[in-house]
Amino acid sequence: MTTDVIPRSQVQNPLVCIIAGSISVAKFAAKAEGVLTGLNIPFWSHALSAHRVHKDVALIVPTAIAAGVRVFIAVAGMAAHLGGVVAALAPTRVVIGLPTSDSAINGLDALFATVQMPPGKPVATVAIDGGENAGILAAQVLASDPSLSSILEALWQKHNETASKIRHIDGELGAFGSFTAYLAAEAAKANIKA
Repeated sequence: MTTDVIPRSQVQNPLVCIIAGSISVAKFAAKAEGVLTGLNIPFWSHALSAHRVHKDVALIVPTAIAAGVRVFIAVAGMAAHLGGVVAALAPTRVVIGLPTSDSAINGLDALFATVQMPPGKPVATVAIDGGENAGILAAQVLASDPSLSSILEALWQKHNETASKIRHIDGELGAFGSFTAYLAAEAAKANIKA
């Protein structure tokens, strides 16, 4: 068992615990961390493999629950059993699976392994490489706190503004009649700028 599994100098009173199956998926976990940091949600982060150091996972999950963690985010690629292991160890907590694309089949293996949980062991699953959505979903679970709810509402407003811009682009498609014509016009614009 590793000696640094129990968080000694980490954030006090964490609400979320992010466990990545390997340091190689850090860039996906970091997106969830960015959302949580932006919403001032305290969290712990660990790189622990459900296959290589399962005893450490079995130690950190109850330790995190005792510290106040209400949501776990399990970040894993390939076989991606981490979410299921955490769900088995935390039956009263929400577990969010974040499958990653770091495999020969671009994350489909991780997605299927995370989504296909047996009855009684649910793992809420976001898109492959969907670290931002994992962080947002964790915040939504915690949003029963009125102060967090208002902060999350502001984040939703920001996303709605982005969606509004996308709808404007969708509206422009009507002038072209097809995606092919739209893409040809965009390519022509790009050639003019170059």
